[in-house]
Amino acid sequence: MPGFLLCGLSILYRNKPNLKSNLLEEPDKNWEKPVLITHGPGNFAVRLGNWRYIRYQNGDEELYDVKKDPKEFDNLAGKPAFKHVVHKLEKNIPNDFVRLYDPLFGQFENLDTMRIFQ
Repeated sequence: MPGFLLCGLSILYRNKPNLKSNLLEEPDKNWEKPVLITHGPGNFAVRLGNWRYIRYQNGDEELYDVKKDPKEFDNLAGKPAFKHVVHKLEKNIPNDFVRLYDPLFGQFENLDTMRIFQ
């Protein structure tokens, strides 16, 4: 169940969360959907299974097998043997964003790697 529901909050959202599986009650249940994480404008990570794929606004990429490399020392993103994993995970990173504001960075406009719309 999404955290905002556990806190008693309601929000409007474009994509409804998956409420079929309560991972808090069944933490060992197999989860087959990717988890999208963001930090700042255009910086995203995708977690799926043992994989964590990160793409930064400047286009840099990182890929880790977090089961084999939990401290994320061995970046696999540039290795040809893992190109199929990068391709699968990068499909989950959005291309379009609503206008954003961050107190540290101010208004995000004209970012090189994304299209901003109102």
